[in-house]
Amino acid sequence: MTSSSSSRSRSRRPSSLSCSTAIFLLFIIFSSSNNFSTGTGISTSTSTSDVVDDHDSSSDPHNINIDFDLHTECLTAPTSVFITAVKMAIEEVRKVTSLISKFSTNHNASSSSFAHDFRLSTAISDCLDLLDLSAEELSWTLSAAAPPPPHNHINYNHRKLLSDDLRSWLSAALGNQDTCIEGFESSSSFVKHLIAGGLKHVTSLISDVLGMVRHDDHYYDHRAAAAVSTSSSSSFGGRRTSNSKNKVVQSSSRSHHNFPSWMQTRDRRLLLQLEQVPPPPLINNNNNNNNNNNNNSSSTNNNGTTAANNTPPNIIVDVVVAADGSGNFTRIMDAVLASPNNSSRRFVIYIKRGVYVENVEIKKKKWNLMMIGDGMGATVISGSRSFIDGWTTFRSATFAVSGRGFIARDLTIENTAGAVKHQAVALRSDSDLSAFYRCEIRGYQDTLYAHSLRQFYRDCRITGTVDFIFGNGAVVFQNCQILARKPLPDQKNSITAQGRKDPNQNTGFSIQFSNISADSDLLQQQQADIVNSTTTIQTYLGRPWKQYSRTVFMQSYMGSLIRPEGWLEWQGNFALDTLYYGEYMNYGPGAGLGGRVQWPGFHAINESSQANNFTVAQFIDGTSWLPSTGVKFTAGLVI
Repeated sequence: MTSSSSSRSRSRRPSSLSCSTAIFLLFIIFSSSNNFSTGTGISTSTSTSDVVDDHDSSSDPHNINIDFDLHTECLTAPTSVFITAVKMAIEEVRKVTSLISKFSTNHNASSSSFAHDFRLSTAISDCLDLLDLSAEELSWTLSAAAPPPPHNHINYNHRKLLSDDLRSWLSAALGNQDTCIEGFESSSSFVKHLIAGGLKHVTSLISDVLGMVRHDDHYYDHRAAAAVSTSSSSSFGGRRTSNSKNKVVQSSSRSHHNFPSWMQTRDRRLLLQLEQVPPPPLINNNNNNNNNNNNNSSSTNNNGTTAANNTPPNIIVDVVVAADGSGNFTRIMDAVLASPNNSSRRFVIYIKRGVYVENVEIKKKKWNLMMIGDGMGATVISGSRSFIDGWTTFRSATFAVSGRGFIARDLTIENTAGAVKHQAVALRSDSDLSAFYRCEIRGYQDTLYAHSLRQFYRDCRITGTVDFIFGNGAVVFQNCQILARKPLPDQKNSITAQGRKDPNQNTGFSIQFSNISADSDLLQQQQADIVNSTTTIQTYLGRPWKQYSRTVFMQSYMGSLIRPEGWLEWQGNFALDTLYYGEYMNYGPGAGLGGRVQWPGFHAINESSQANNFTVAQFIDGTSWLPSTGVKFTAGLVI
């Protein structure tokens, strides 16, 4: 992520079938014949005996024989042109990867000179990983568009809307090249210019492919209207609402017990067990070095894996990590490496309380991992990489995850580099359909790098200073504490810096039912400012990192730390007329709209129909995949 200012140097649809339905059916047909796992992480080749059948498919009106016309339903170009364009992009990614690999210190001895430039060699490594992600995301796209056999009998009730998968994968693939180049920003090496030339062509090709996918100009209004029900409670997310009969706008596309029909029996049982486990108490970080568990006995779980005792009650885990030696591993990365690749079932890692000083990286082949800790501040994953110490922002993360379907629960991830070290990421996620529940993410500048794809954060605590929630994922935060810390003297706090660079990308940040306040150190400074009648630290909701930056705050509390303007420029007039910044039904001393910026791209949202575009159900298709995570969520608005 580049720097600026205070702290950085740097249509018509004629067919009766919807586009979403048609392309999903195409993908399922192709997948079932090739054992390809869908975006849900559940293999389409799974035996029906492994899935609870929630309805009689023989009586389902959606069981029909269909001839597909992908062009008519979903694309602005002929299907053959779309497929050819995707193949061209994949081939170009392969060529650029081959070029960059010649400069890798792992390639041959002739590249050893780059080993003395740590940041340059790290940037090269970043590019190889990012291009690998792009190649995979393009391959998923190609698989979805491949022609199926005619007249297939498919049940698509309760199925995921795959047209949004296409846009999500292509949006991610488009952004990866930018991140690659950003790693070279402080370098004037000829390698940077050589790589930039190749990446420019890749970016152009992927942008063209993304532009071929039809989408609604009003974001997601083409979907079925959400059902409206009445909540029996007059409170939500820690605040009282003005209406005693709150309308909850949400989707009703869940099956028996709130689980989708494709979900495996084992996952259903696991998640029902997890729901019965109360949240562990918050442990003070100052005391989390005390590992007083002296019980070193172990037992065998139902999977035949030897796991330590004292696991969370009623939860079957695959392995246990314990700093005191009472588990299967003492390091989290060892447990990750021991997990299966491309797994269609959930692999559960329980991490006992303790401080784990290590950098964890979950690669793209590690699907459906779940990590459970003993609570925020009790299970702590800690690192200290930073830009000042030679790391790229991408590689500075204490915890990085790319494998799809990842879930984290009841733990803390922190970067302790401090404000003086500038960019220092605690968590980076490229995991599609990932969820973080009751997690604390602590840092200063660039704390949470929501880099790409669809993510959900619930009941989390996120702290930082400059751009501390940034990236280009499609992300919803619900019921989170978002706490600004005291920055360096010459810095301004900005909570978000969303990086959408193309108007066709379906990315952005939606922050709902959350608490935007000052952390303890900033609160002390605020109190001192009141006494002295001064304002030493300015805090803003966000600033536009890229041309089409998109962020919305909805139904959230905003403390007095938020400046009346609300939003901060990145540099001059950059992106002020192309960004989309919105606020809807927020409250608190910092929520007043009277003094807000007058940019063309700022929106004081007045209609629930507009705000509904940024809900879990519509913005990240959450009702199709979040039930399988066991994480609480509200699908729509509380109005």
